[in-house]
Amino acid sequence: MKIKALVASGLLLIGAFAGSLSAAPLAGTFNIDGVITVTVNEQLFESNLSVANQAAITGGASAPTGSFAGLAGTDVTISNLDRVMQPVNTPFPELDFISFLAAPSLSHLNLNFINLGLFGSAQCFAPPAAGQLCTPSVPGGSPFSFINTSANTSTASWAMRGVSADHLSVWRGVFTSQFTTPYQSVLGSFIGNGSVTSSYSASFIVVPNESVPEPNTTVLLGGGLILLALGLRRLKSVA
Repeated sequence: MKIKALVASGLLLIGAFAGSLSAAPLAGTFNIDGVITVTVNEQLFESNLSVANQAAITGGASAPTGSFAGLAGTDVTISNLDRVMQPVNTPFPELDFISFLAAPSLSHLNLNFINLGLFGSAQCFAPPAAGQLCTPSVPGGSPFSFINTSANTSTASWAMRGVSADHLSVWRGVFTSQFTTPYQSVLGSFIGNGSVTSSYSASFIVVPNESVPEPNTTVLLGGGLILLALGLRRLKSVA
């Protein structure tokens, strides 16, 4: 009975990992664009067609690659963010962040970390000038890195990262918005209880998760158990 149990265990291991071998990790790049409304505490997403929690995968020079090839012009779902549930610069429980409407079999991208902005706050409310840098000083930290590209224009960028829902891949994303005003005007609109609505674009790179063990190792383990069981059975018959 023990030999039968060992054989059964080996077969179960091989069977379980045969399934995981067929699920290749996501790898590739894609870009999205849409509209975002930002408050001090929230990031609310919608498509360019005003569909809540959606964005479009872009094509052309930024056409998707790898696992996402062929998805240009299709839509993704994207979850809103709340700094109470998704704090800045602190790992948080995985949020189902992005899914692919035209490819539902692709693993979703879960978000678990939002980066702190890159700059200090000393120039945040200085008289506008080209080249100024700002990350607003807010409780818990801000994800936004503002740059005055001229005295009358500015950009904001923010970064985040996570894992695929199957944990076979990891990803990073960088969001960018452009404004036709200096960032001092942008900050004046949403610091406090206000909000700013703007178009955005975002670039994502997804790579295999190196922390996931190679599946071949477990397949070999399962095969080894079977060989061990067969060897014990042969010894028993000889005895």
